Amino acid sequence: MPSALTPRRSFLGSAVSAICAGLDICVAVDTDGSVYALGNKSPVLGTPMAAGSVRDGLIRDPLTGSSFDVKTG
Repeated sequence: MPSALTPRRSFLGSAVSAICAGLDICVAVDTDGSVYALGNKSPVLGTPMAAGSVRDGLIRDPLTGSSFDVKTG
């Protein structure tokens, strides 16, 4: 049984959006279970990053196909 701190398998490789302290953020869960929080706007077109997929430390913008490092941008 997963603990409260372990993402469920269904969340691996995905992202969701949330509002925290008035900021639109993207919470991304990598395929290894690492969790990251970043701004929810793509630097290319401003589209929501939460619609992207996450793998190997990169989040992929589904509209442009651009990938960004979840640690450094």
